[in-house]
Amino acid sequence: ARGGERGLGVGSGLRKVMGSSESLVRRLTLENELKGHTGCVNTVRWNNAGTLLVTGSDDTRLHIYDPYGGDLKETVVTGHRGNIFNALFLHHSGDRKIASCAADGEVRLTDLESKDVRLIARHRGMAHKVASCVDDPNLVLSCSEDGCVRMTDLRIKQRVGSRVLIRVGSDMGRVIGLTSMAVHPVNSQTIALAAKDCHTRVFDRRMIPHQPQPTITTRFSVPVVKYTPIEFKDQSEQEQQPLGSGLFYGATGVAYSHDGSSIVSTYHSGKIYLFDTHAHKQCKALATPLTMPRRTTRSSSTTTTRRRRGTTRTNSDDHDDDHDDDATTNQRARREQQAMLDVKMRARNRWADAFHRISSNWDRQHHHHQQQQQQQAS
Repeated sequence: ARGGERGLGVGSGLRKVMGSSESLVRRLTLENELKGHTGCVNTVRWNNAGTLLVTGSDDTRLHIYDPYGGDLKETVVTGHRGNIFNALFLHHSGDRKIASCAADGEVRLTDLESKDVRLIARHRGMAHKVASCVDDPNLVLSCSEDGCVRMTDLRIKQRVGSRVLIRVGSDMGRVIGLTSMAVHPVNSQTIALAAKDCHTRVFDRRMIPHQPQPTITTRFSVPVVKYTPIEFKDQSEQEQQPLGSGLFYGATGVAYSHDGSSIVSTYHSGKIYLFDTHAHKQCKALATPLTMPRRTTRSSSTTTTRRRRGTTRTNSDDHDDDHDDDATTNQRARREQQAMLDVKMRARNRWADAFHRISSNWDRQHHHHQQQQQQQAS
């Protein structure tokens, strides 16, 4: 959780090591079991401080837990008529406001202080994800299988004050359902979307015109960049089968890294793909075969000769020299790449050692705290 990172005073470099440390994952053990739901739990989200958890379930209820003590602090009857797929604490709300979306296509806002639950948006398909903007907590975003992202301004006093922000579709005019959404952690104007096709799209809210009523020419929004896994690059739109056909390749989830430099997407194929947002043009190029530039030579059906510094050389000799130059360049590039990998590995080992020291100190303090509690209880 973010709160846990801030509490330890962990830098960005150590966060990368913690997030990619296999030894850390292997050391994780069961801390607590939170009980109370009567249906499948579909969403679990931390608050910003890392002290509370909100969960949503098929029983259409929200539960707020103390994850460390295991106490169920509050139960919310949301009024949803379908399975709750996602819920989160709104930023800068003092952990008193929760947005949730469900299979009924509705997005609801719960005020834990006033016990008020109100409908703030309604989709024409199942709503899968809600998001809150850090720099503008009054905006709530939601995505649905109707192919739309809706933006709701909580300052509008209308019963349902949302509007369509993004419409996603194919070049053939087919609506593409959305399965997940992520807001950039630094620039909340940027939104990444996972859809029921082989692409992960990124939109910029500032570049999307307000279109209350879609027209034939402006039916779908244009993304800033579109990422495609290389194994799906040759898949035509006609080959993209719908869910349930056994040949569905759509994305199921999308998330940003802590600094927004990477996007991770999960697909129905069971694979996870990582895209570099700082080099998105190169990432897009990986969707098609890269062609190497060829060295231009004089075409001739026979071997010709030319004079250079008093020597006679044939065209075949020139080709051999070009091949040697390419081989030397490749060797130099491999050496430079290996040197960079060695530097990164040494830096990673230093961060890993620092993390293990911090983790060991935390384990000792936690064990000492448990011993004190046991002595007080006895």
